[in-house]
Amino acid sequence: MAASTDFISAELESKGITDITVDEAFRAWEHLGRYDIDHGVVLRSLVFDEGEPVPNPILEDIAVRKIRLAAVGEGQQSAKESMTSDQPPKGPELKTWIDNKVKEVVADVLMLNAADEVDGRAALADLGVDSVMTVTLRRNLQTALKLKVPPTLTWSHPTTNHLVSWFNEKLSSA
Repeated sequence: MAASTDFISAELESKGITDITVDEAFRAWEHLGRYDIDHGVVLRSLVFDEGEPVPNPILEDIAVRKIRLAAVGEGQQSAKESMTSDQPPKGPELKTWIDNKVKEVVADVLMLNAADEVDGRAALADLGVDSVMTVTLRRNLQTALKLKVPPTLTWSHPTTNHLVSWFNEKLSSA
């Protein structure tokens, strides 16, 4: 892991972890060597927002969480709460809301100026999303829509229209 590449980093991040330094690895090895155990796992969890789903259930008990500040102020909402407070419950309004959110996230990952620059019928790969970007896209969709996203979502749903349909199905049944 010391010879990390973008691909390895993206793969780790998609699983909710990040790499460790060589020094950290050796300290962990020395620490584990003090115990009579056959094997051990050493990793660093990414920091997740409170309530955000983790990409892998094994991280549930060890994931580092950001704690929301209790006092945001009277009549004010945190940015995270306001992102989902405008979510319609069901129907065509929900699908339109999801379409806007998905296109905003895709536009952000692609560093476009506006969400309306994203063609819903174009394959994400044709828009410029590469294998490393899919990790960021997945994480950002998960955060924006507060729904656990499988690692293969962009492979099985290659356009934003496909993603909107998938999210609409999941959020409508929730």
